[in-house]
Formats: sequence, C-alpha cells, structure tokens
Amino acid sequence: MVSRVVFEDGTTLRFAGSVVEEISNLIASKGFDSESGGILLGKQVLGTQHFEVTLASKPSAFDVSRRFSFLRRMSPANKLINSAWRKSKGTVNYLGEWHTHNESKPVPSKTDKSLMLQVVEDSSCPFTRAFMLIIGNAGEVYVGVTNPQNREGIYNERLIKWQ
Repeated sequence: MVSRVVFEDGTTLRFAGSVVEEISNLIASKGFDSESGGILLGKQVLGTQHFEVTLASKPSAFDVSRRFSFLRRMSPANKLINSAWRKSKGTVNYLGEWHTHNESKPVPSKTDKSLMLQVVEDSSCPFTRAFMLIIGNAGEVYVGVTNPQNREGIYNERLIKWQ
C-alpha cells in the first residue's frame, strides 16, 4: 500500500496511518457507479516541502455525486477544516481534494484543473502546496500538485498504484 509520493521537485506527500485504507474501504462500499470524494486535511513540515495527509473526509449528505461528476459542498468541508485547525492548535488545515473516476488510468478533467486553479487563486490552502488525488477503478491514482504561493495550477503530476 502506498504511503508516500515524491515529485520531481522534491515535494513529498505522505499518507498517515489509515488514510489510504479509509478511502479504499469507502470506495469498496460505494463502488464506481457514481463519483465520490472529499477533502484532504494535513500539515506541512516547517521549512520543507514535505506534507502529510492526516485525514481524508468522506462525502457529506450535501455533496452531489453523479456518474461522471462529484460536486463537494463548501459548508460541511469548511466545518471540518475549522474543527481540525482548532483541535490541532493550528497545524492541520486544508491540503487538497480527492475523488474517484470510473476509469482505469484517471486523468483530471477541465473541471478538476479549474478547481485546483481556484484553490490557488482564492488562497484556500495555507500551505506552499495543494494536492489532488483522483482514484481510478483499477487501483491507479493520479496525484497532482499545485503551488499556491507562485499562483501555479497543477504543475507536477504522478500516476501511482494505490494498493
């Protein structure tokens, strides 16, 4: 099971404990009939480009899940982000997005790329990087990284094996 992704620029994304297992279990129970997803919460090691995903949210009852799209509602996600921020005393915050695609080798859609560009433009992510995971139906995972500080959309990407 993957626990870490290293990008060409040295950026490292690590998954804490059961994050991969929790997402895998959710996908196993829901299948790929419709897309599902959530947000990634985590932290950055100060002074580095090393990041850790500590929690991946589940879809809320308010999210819209369709065969070829997933629309996450802001309000439930913001409540979760604020709660994690308080509980961690300011170390855990929004780190990005995750969702499924019903394809074996997932690639970001125009909507996915626009969402990550919006994250960059509206400063949704307080860290020096933000991430997007797209989990495909055959265990392949697209991992894209943005640079909010330089106002860059997805500038680096990897396709990894989830399990």
